[in-house]
Amino acid sequence: MPHGLGFDALALLLLLAHLLMYRAFMEMLENGRKLWRPQLTLVAAGVVVLALSVIPALSGASLLIRPIWAMQYMLIGWMLVSWKGNGSRIAGWFAASAMFFRAACHLAWFWMVATHVGPLTVARLGRLPGVIMLVSHSAIAFGFLLVAGSRLNLRLEQEARIDELTGLMNRRAMRVAVLQAIARCRRSNQQMSLVMMDLDGLKGVNDRLGHDAGDMVLREVSKSLCDNLRFGDDLARLGGDEFCLLLPAADEAEAVQVAERCRRRLAELELTYHGEKIVISASFGVAHSPDCTLHWEELLRRSDAALYVAKRHGKNRVMLAERPKSASALWVLDAQKVGSSNSFVPPVTSSYREATGSSIRSSAIPTSF
Repeated sequence: MPHGLGFDALALLLLLAHLLMYRAFMEMLENGRKLWRPQLTLVAAGVVVLALSVIPALSGASLLIRPIWAMQYMLIGWMLVSWKGNGSRIAGWFAASAMFFRAACHLAWFWMVATHVGPLTVARLGRLPGVIMLVSHSAIAFGFLLVAGSRLNLRLEQEARIDELTGLMNRRAMRVAVLQAIARCRRSNQQMSLVMMDLDGLKGVNDRLGHDAGDMVLREVSKSLCDNLRFGDDLARLGGDEFCLLLPAADEAEAVQVAERCRRRLAELELTYHGEKIVISASFGVAHSPDCTLHWEELLRRSDAALYVAKRHGKNRVMLAERPKSASALWVLDAQKVGSSNSFVPPVTSSYREATGSSIRSSAIPTSF
């Protein structure tokens, strides 16, 4: 086996290169931190082996560098195989196969040299070892590019459908979720509801305490809403302080119950920012589709119209928009009556009614959607 200062320097560089390779894969997969200690241990062992090989009596110790390289490759391959994330699975398995193949090459070389059949075997193989090394390194590089490309595509897909501030779905993702829910509800002959929510007074928080405080409020509101939804419900931030709740298989009463529960929990939140107390509330507009015949745009338009009425009538309340089949009127469900009698407030033609509070006031405003 070749030995000398030149080989020692090359071996040390390869140890560090394998460590950097591991780091690169770990960063892409966002995984593998638990394997840092074995990797650093292998690098330390390699340095010790190379240091000992400088001593003439221990020059054969440099032979052990091959198994160390092999274990470095196997650790990287194991990280790729055991990764549980979404996307990059095929690319990860390809890169892992290249890693394991390269580890096998190092172990085979170590065996040939250790059993003193190396010179004869290498002579018979001719250029094959060089070709194998070139192919294996090319496969590793190609696997790295596959993993990087797959992760980049996954990241772009996530950014296209996830709100960066809250981690919730954005408008585009919610639209897809609503269309899928409509299709499922039609197949199973179910109903569904859509809820629009808008925070009351977030602009005042931004003006008084800054946008960092507003961002904190949005994150806490998102957590509170997630904690108070039913299993299978979806939540999205459409932009600014506007949120959208998708409630599959929910009738009017269930939808208002969910919205009212969320409203109460938000009103109970105790938020502080740099010692300043922040009091928040929210208004909700609910639209219901009994047979899932309404499209995304129509559901959004109706719930947004009900939200507008909730804002106009004092905020911090829930309004339900429902168009009777016989007249162009709007029915509004009293959120306080849902828990007791599930009764509807009588329809008022060409008007909206307040959905919270003991007294119900009507306001003559257009009901055309």
